Amino acid sequence: MRGRPSVPASPRLLEQITDGLEHGVPVNLADAYRRLGSFDAATEHINAAKEHAPNLRRDAYGAFLRTALDEVAEAISRRDTTKRPSAPGSTA
Repeated sequence: MRGRPSVPASPRLLEQITDGLEHGVPVNLADAYRRLGSFDAATEHINAAKEHAPNLRRDAYGAFLRTALDEVAEAISRRDTTKRPSAPGSTA
């Protein structure tokens, strides 16, 4: 078979990937629902994210998620549907 050689992923790498997904997905869903104006669904997902916040890694990605969690929670409380200035892809 041509292309890149198959390299098995280390258990630690797989753990880091799944940790990121486990913690990032609820924040992203909350932000998406908030942007759509579905504040009840956004609240449900941000609360799930808050439950996992103490388990976030102590690295740059964990800090990024904590910031996003705080910003999304604040925007939900204001019932604000605008894009967060710090959201990925923002030019602000």
